[in-house]
Amino acid sequence: MRLLTTFALMTIVLCSCASTTQHKVKDWSRIDAGPKPELAVIKPTIENRIRRLMADPQSTKFSGWTVPYKDLESWSPDQPVVGVWSVCVDVDSKGPSGNYLGAETYWAIIRDGAVIEIRDPGEYGTRKSRELSAWRKKVCAQGAALGNSPPILK
Repeated sequence: MRLLTTFALMTIVLCSCASTTQHKVKDWSRIDAGPKPELAVIKPTIENRIRRLMADPQSTKFSGWTVPYKDLESWSPDQPVVGVWSVCVDVDSKGPSGNYLGAETYWAIIRDGAVIEIRDPGEYGTRKSRELSAWRKKVCAQGAALGNSPPILK
């Protein structure tokens, strides 16, 4: 009986620890991400930073901008998760061959009115890039539809 009780308690402790690593947010209004950025104000900065990543910056086309929505970000496992604002945009540009490559979803991470980082679908390697791009498109679509914050998707 004592062994069974100990086993049950250990299972409860392990399960509760596992669930704390997922970031499920029930009330996005309580997440401190700084003031909501105005898209018209940050859009030129986002465009300029993305153009610098392109082989042919002058050919870069932007479409499908989302409104800024709250998001969570952590830059490494040992850093805390913080509230940020995200903006997604579909970007198409000519490659070295001179042909348009097809639109891919990029997103900007914004905190306190500053564009902290631009994430592009190619930064994580080929297979992971496709998975990340598909995941981010879902999140961006939900963020745009809700006008605020999408749920965290797996």
